Amino acid sequence: MRGYGTEAADCLIAECFLQSNGKGWSYVVTAFALIEVPAKRSSAVVEYLSKYPEIKEAAAVYGETDVIAKVQTASPEELDRVIMDIIQGNPDVQSTRTLVVIEKYHWLK
Repeated sequence: MRGYGTEAADCLIAECFLQSNGKGWSYVVTAFALIEVPAKRSSAVVEYLSKYPEIKEAAAVYGETDVIAKVQTASPEELDRVIMDIIQGNPDVQSTRTLVVIEKYHWLK
């Protein structure tokens, strides 16, 4: 876990790290949602996902999964809400698989 001081102990349920939000530091839980949708509905789901600030990226892809979305939230509970209410709440979504990032083995360029 990346963090500063004892704040890292507050995030034991999922791997988290501290990120500056311009007003201080907050925890971030990162996950990738693999989303299955009916034929020819990928673009509608990608467009729908673009409306939510917790969903940082979404793309239609080829393969077993139709859409992949990168989700970042302030807590595991907020991740639950985004996956279960927002993503799975879309009538075009047939199923999801969620992969939570292990932050200590995650890098960005």
